Amino acid sequence: MRGIGGAIVAGAAASWLTLLATPAAAEAAGLECMAASYTAEEEATVERLSADFDIDKDGQGNSASDEIAKMAGKATKACGQKAGWNDEQLIYAALFEVGRLSEQAFRHSKMMSSAEIQKIDASLAQGNRDNLWTALERAVMGGIAKSKQDASPQDTFAIGAFLLGAGVGTDEKTATNTGVLLGFMALQRLGKREFSALQKGQ
Repeated sequence: MRGIGGAIVAGAAASWLTLLATPAAAEAAGLECMAASYTAEEEATVERLSADFDIDKDGQGNSASDEIAKMAGKATKACGQKAGWNDEQLIYAALFEVGRLSEQAFRHSKMMSSAEIQKIDASLAQGNRDNLWTALERAVMGGIAKSKQDASPQDTFAIGAFLLGAGVGTDEKTATNTGVLLGFMALQRLGKREFSALQKGQ
């Protein structure tokens, strides 16, 4: 399952990491800063790019997904400069925003039908999903670190069991696309948790 992490970050990481720089000190702000910072023109651009948004089975994004990741990186950098985030906060904020904006684009793309996404959302809302999110976060971080290590049997089971239970199918394309969507959501969970912990530790 290491491909899930790669699918999330392979095309995106290089795009937004190069946009990040040590911000100047300023008043504090939270992760909501990025969503509130996009202009109407930028929001329209995201909507336009969403129609062509895609990530292939090898984890490579296309020009639309890469551009969306760049927009997330620029917004994160601007908010970091305004709020005075340190380098570590900036990285986790970027993980959060790349995940948030990419999830938004994914949901409006042609990668999965609305019926398939509704099944995934409904399945996520049932029961305790801690093991699933832990497995997904490990997969995502493995992709960021470019780890070649396969997922543990426990993580593979947690992700596989979810795919079976969600009822969207287990063919390679559907499994990959489901993993991409869940990976974007896991990026947000990871980024938000670590960013919040860093702010509390100041």
